[in-house]
Amino acid sequence: MNQMTRRWCVAIVTALAMTLGFVAPASASASELNSSSADAGAGEVSVKYASAFEVVNATGQTMTYTGAKAVSSFGNSGLWFDDNGPAPVGTSFGPASKEDFALTWWFGKSNSGDFFYQFGDDPDHVVVVTALVQDFLQKLTCTSVPADLVCTLQGFTAVITTKDPTTHTITGADRQRQADLLNALCSSGTPLATCSFVPKGELVRSSGEPRIIGQNQHFNCKAEGIDTVKLAWGFEESSSNSVGGSLTIGGTLFKIVEVAVELTYSHSWSWTKTYSEAHDTQIYPGKWAWMEQYPPRIAVTGDFTATIGNDTFYLTDVTFDSPDGASQGLIVSKSRDLTPDDYAKFCL
Repeated sequence: MNQMTRRWCVAIVTALAMTLGFVAPASASASELNSSSADAGAGEVSVKYASAFEVVNATGQTMTYTGAKAVSSFGNSGLWFDDNGPAPVGTSFGPASKEDFALTWWFGKSNSGDFFYQFGDDPDHVVVVTALVQDFLQKLTCTSVPADLVCTLQGFTAVITTKDPTTHTITGADRQRQADLLNALCSSGTPLATCSFVPKGELVRSSGEPRIIGQNQHFNCKAEGIDTVKLAWGFEESSSNSVGGSLTIGGTLFKIVEVAVELTYSHSWSWTKTYSEAHDTQIYPGKWAWMEQYPPRIAVTGDFTATIGNDTFYLTDVTFDSPDGASQGLIVSKSRDLTPDDYAKFCL
């Protein structure tokens, strides 16, 4: 059954339901529309058809949903949501995110509302979009748009962008803002944004903190006789970054950095590496012996450029520190005399 046939069937069945006394629910009240409930409709009959709408934030600002109100064109009008109603009032949508909701179709009624979205911190900086479902008409309109923004309709989707090209420089002094933008525009893989990374300076190699991991220690509790043992170690090293733990390093961000490092330095970047090795060691009587491994690290610093709509962000001096996959690092064998406490703990 095609969509038009389905709608006619819905219309016929709904008309019959209305004839038998079933009617659409009362339109949501102002308090219901502006509450935190995702479904402002109530008492819906089982026969219905829903139209979905989207509002996309393609700006560099935060978009906040501040409420909705019914638009009345004649007596049989109101605002009814499907199960997928708008987000709770006060919900914020960062760059490259979207709000979606659905309006229910009712036979012989106009279901329409204005939806209000504040951009930035100014409560008067608001975009108003109007959604309408009436008989066989579904429509989304940009009703009110501030002068510095543009609302572009793509079917039942309203895409909000900044009107004029605007640049923003986010330095290392605001790491949280850098993390938020990298998460929204570069890590998520959103088609709304483009990202690039340009390394600068040289790759910096260093050694991490020494580790004693796994079965790589031995206590020779004997009074005489040398123990010859195989000390094994193994662990995984992961990456860190200058932005902090709030940065989500996903596959898309991986690839952006990997390609840039490969092109600039002809170096294959590794985000994790598992180190493992075993060595034969002689341990003299009354000694505790162990092995320490200093994991090799390599760091790259560079600048990100992230663009969404007419907003371009320059995120400067972002550093990634990762395992150096080309080396096992420095391995040191160490030992010391067993103490009375050692004998009591490990030798009895």
